[in-house]
Amino acid sequence: MLTLVIGEDVLIVPAECNKQDSAQMTALGVVQRSQHECRIDKVADPVAFFLALKRSEPVSRMQKE
Repeated sequence: MLTLVIGEDVLIVPAECNKQDSAQMTALGVVQRSQHECRIDKVADPVAFFLALKRSEPVSRMQKE
């Protein structure tokens, strides 16, 4: 899951392991442990990793009152 803060909104966005390009994720250092669990401990370039993620639609949105 990714938590994005945009102004006063917070979006919760899933980045599901099974929907990623497995070759690209492996090249970036991601270890896929199961369909929905990825380990990113060994990712050398976090910026490239986050830019490469295919994100699903937000599942939750919170707004500061």
